[in-house]
Amino acid sequence: MEVGASLVAFVGFGLTSIKTFHQFVSSVRDGPEKLRDLARALASLQAMYEQTQSLQWLPGLLHSSPSLLPLLKRCNEDIARFEKKIGKMSVSPADKFHGIMWKRLKMALSEDDIVYALNVVSRYVGEFNSEINVINARQSHHISITSSQIVNHSAKQVALMEGQQTTLTEIEQHMTQSLSQMQHVQSVVSSLETKATNMSSLSAEQSSCIAERLASLEEAISQMRLQSQPAPDAHGKQKAAETVGPGNAEDESDEVSLSIDRLCSLVTDTGSCLASDDAQEILDDLDVLVEELATSGTQIQDETECLVKTD
Repeated sequence: MEVGASLVAFVGFGLTSIKTFHQFVSSVRDGPEKLRDLARALASLQAMYEQTQSLQWLPGLLHSSPSLLPLLKRCNEDIARFEKKIGKMSVSPADKFHGIMWKRLKMALSEDDIVYALNVVSRYVGEFNSEINVINARQSHHISITSSQIVNHSAKQVALMEGQQTTLTEIEQHMTQSLSQMQHVQSVVSSLETKATNMSSLSAEQSSCIAERLASLEEAISQMRLQSQPAPDAHGKQKAAETVGPGNAEDESDEVSLSIDRLCSLVTDTGSCLASDDAQEILDDLDVLVEELATSGTQIQDETECLVKTD
């Protein structure tokens, strides 16, 4: 017989014996006080068995409470001995009114036997009470630990979601900043296009310098485009970043690249060996723009590295 089945069998058998014993003893109305004490003790023992019955389906009960099964076995054996002494005494309504029950019981159990039975049953009530209290305390402790683990896990999940929200907010800020910078570059380059269109002449040196500045500007824009695309991670922040923020910085950078190409063509097509103030202004504006992008790119890179470390 499996351990779990043994527990069910012991509890069921014990309850049947206790109920039979209790029914007969409690039917005696004219017996001594000790007999009434025994009836109350048997009622308490029955309650202990019923509590044990309600606990028997707890996972790992016999593993965590190895003394429970031996206790049930000993108690069942003692109750069975008392019940055997009573034998097959039957209870009829007429017996209760003529003191016949007490006379019958005295034939099976002497007053000393009743005192002994009371002591035995009371002792088992105390043992079962202690055993059940330990089981309940252990179960409460297990529930408390489980609840704490659930609370801790929930707190970690909340902290993780808050961290992700913070990260997405920072990504949105970076993308908004990149878009704003691209729009600024577009505005400056468009202005320079107008200057180049109206420019009457420029020297070969100025043309070469402007071409160098435009190449530096293209490189800075490419770097900005890379920095505005976060690397994928376990939380899928790259995918979220693709939908964050107003507008699309990548499309804006494509427009800027086309404007730079047009400006470069204008500068190249303006053939002259004479230097001009307009050409120098274009050079100065490009220097300022490249420096702005370099400074901004360094700042974004530092913030991105800090963001990765905090994750």
